[in-house]
Amino acid sequence: MQREGRFSEAADIYRGVLTRDPRNFDATPLLGLTALEMGDYTEAQRLIRAAVGWNPHDPAAIGNLGICFLRAGRPTIALRWLQVALALQPDSASARFNAATALHDLGRFRDAAALLQPAYAADPTSYPVCLLLGESLLASGNAQEAAHAFDAATYALPESGHAWLRLSVAFAAAGEHAKAHQCATRAATMGVHATASSEREVLREPRDGTAELTVPLLADIAFVALVNGLHDEALEALATALAIDPANLSMRWTRAISVLKPVYRDTADLENSRAAFARAMEDIAASYACTASPPDPSKVVGIIQPFYISYQPYNNRDLLMRHGALCAAWMATLPIDAIAPNAPQPAVASACRRRSSCASASPRRKSETIRRGTRSPKAGSRSSTGIASNSSFSK
Repeated sequence: MQREGRFSEAADIYRGVLTRDPRNFDATPLLGLTALEMGDYTEAQRLIRAAVGWNPHDPAAIGNLGICFLRAGRPTIALRWLQVALALQPDSASARFNAATALHDLGRFRDAAALLQPAYAADPTSYPVCLLLGESLLASGNAQEAAHAFDAATYALPESGHAWLRLSVAFAAAGEHAKAHQCATRAATMGVHATASSEREVLREPRDGTAELTVPLLADIAFVALVNGLHDEALEALATALAIDPANLSMRWTRAISVLKPVYRDTADLENSRAAFARAMEDIAASYACTASPPDPSKVVGIIQPFYISYQPYNNRDLLMRHGALCAAWMATLPIDAIAPNAPQPAVASACRRRSSCASASPRRKSETIRRGTRSPKAGSRSSTGIASNSSFSK
């Protein structure tokens, strides 16, 4: 039903399932996808964020969350999610296309083109990839290469008047006016006509999307990146969060913990990480040692704990003693009833904990399979909204 485009009917079915079972791990992301297709991006974000919290290792749900932000016109935060999804499935053409779409919408045309090149080389018959690659190359001033990409798009979908028109623009920018006229004529026979704006391509400056970023959203990205072992992506999100709110203790603590990796490249990497953790602990202690009142203990532990440290062959006792001593010193200053407050947590991390708490009520399935499908953009228009993945789990 959902694959047939009957989104409203599908949504009613999923709502019925959730009425009977509010914690249903199948209906929630699927209802989020129907909301996404129907343009209710706020509801889609809410539902798919919950799905990511329940299964933070699912690249389809992570990618779909990025698409929610992309379609809502927030490419900066979308790119963060889409980069995590791509890191989890680097061979996925749709994940590469979606991240490139966000880069293009941010005005980072060269980066978008570079990201698309492997997908284009692997499948030069993909209309969405060819068209977006052509637009990115053209906007970055590479008209000749853009013409090659648009030409491939006309082969992939010959009836697309839009592709023929964009090929005409690329030829004109490359100085091949006879070819440009032929392509424009071909587009006109399909009912697509050149306009004043389509006759020229103006290079745009990269868009500043800093205002889209918030600490809670960045905390969610950091959490998902950390549980998937993507430390570089996590540290980047945390650094951005601290640039927004330098005094945020939860983010500072999480960033300190995050430098202790599950796996190190070599001895130097190990030593650098341990030294960075020690410095971070000292900085946190120094910042809050002279405060009039101690910080909220619920925020001391951050959003994730590195339990993998227990399984490492290194002696981390001295590092963990710094961690434990600082926690104990702060908590000792508080009345006993203030040690475990109900503090708000990042949405994705909270959802993940809720899933753990209801495990006894909902036994874990023996096998879980993800069914993915892609939807190609309609002919005649570039998809700036990403290719969503349909995910469900076997019964």
